[in-house]
Order: sequence, then structure tokens, then C-alpha cells
Amino acid sequence: VPMCSEDFVYAMRMRCTSFPDHIKTCTCGFDFRKAHNIDKYGHLLTCGDNTYTYLGRHQEIATELLQCLQSHGFNCCHEPRHFSAEDGRRPDIAVYLPTLSPVIDITVVTNFATTHAHTADPTSTAYTAKMTKHKEAVESTGAYKFLPIVLEASGNIHPSFDEFIKLLSPQLPFGSAKSFRRAMCFAASVALQRGNARIIKHAFARIQAAKTFGTKSCY
Repeated sequence: VPMCSEDFVYAMRMRCTSFPDHIKTCTCGFDFRKAHNIDKYGHLLTCGDNTYTYLGRHQEIATELLQCLQSHGFNCCHEPRHFSAEDGRRPDIAVYLPTLSPVIDITVVTNFATTHAHTADPTSTAYTAKMTKHKEAVESTGAYKFLPIVLEASGNIHPSFDEFIKLLSPQLPFGSAKSFRRAMCFAASVALQRGNARIIKHAFARIQAAKTFGTKSCY
């Protein structure tokens, strides 16, 4: 699903690092006047005061990828429960194939935020964390392969995404692998930026509400 015009405007604001001059501080106390514009957006995407959080963005990405997979004829399961019944940890999507079936879990890292200021490679760090969390439970039967799908808020995608697509490509009709990869990249990218835009939009509204009405949220 393409972005609406309002979401597109907010996504482009972040892309062009154009930050409103009238917004001086966050409701959490962060001073935007002491940060570069890109770091200001990094803060908005990770601030604990957000009402529309990274969980909403994560769900949008998972839903878009699931719909794209299903539209290309794949048998998928959203949040399969049979891998780790004891502690309730569930990966995001399982794709059932006659051969080795890939299972993915999605995460987004805000690589330009204060959270990762001292992390050399936050994408690889997040990849390793997801492998630690799910790999053993998913691959214990030998029928599945676990792949963390790590996206940066700025738009970069970890190479594991291509590995996931390559596992699926042999099941596609001849000559359709490139169009499938393009559709998957489009689905992930649009959902990611739409999620970023909505986090930023809600953050601006929250800050304005605090300034006008003395409350952190108008939602």
C-alpha cells in the first residue's frame, strides 16, 4: 500500500533533514537546539514518550511483507507459535516450502540516534541479537532456516534480506525472480518509511499538545 500524501511529507522531511524551527524541546526534556537535524529525527524515532511507537512500524512492515509473499503464491504463517511454546517468543513470518523453509523475524535499528552513538555497526549487533533469540528454537528440527531481517531507519537493509529472497526464488515461475525481489523491496521500504513518518507525525503532535495544552498527548 503506497503512502498517503501526509505520510510522504513527513518521510521527506526526515529524508531531507528539514526540522521545524519552532520545536525546541521534546516532552522528555531532549533539547533539539543542541543536536544536528538528523539526530533530532533519530531522537523522535526512539523517544520513550511516543504514543505511536516502533511496535506499530514493526507490525506495518511484517504485514506488508506477508501480503506480498501471499500475493506471489507462498504459504505463510504470521507469528508461528510452534517454535517456542514454552516462553512465547515467536518469529514474525514462516514460509512453508517443500525444501528448507525460511523463518524471519524483523527488526529496525535507528542507526543515527543517540541509542547507537557508540555502536560501530548497530545492524550487525541487531542481527546477532535476533539469531541468539530465535535460531536454536527454529532450526532444531532441521526443516527450517532462521533469518533475521534487519532494516535501518534510514532505509538500508541487511544482506540477510537477499538471502531470504534467494531461498524463495526457486519456487517462483520462470523469469519472475527479479520482479518478486523488486516487489519485496518495495513493500519493506514503503512500510518502513510510512512507519517512520507516523512516528514523527505523532511525536510532533505530542510536543505541540504539551506546549498548547500542558499534556503529552492529544490522542
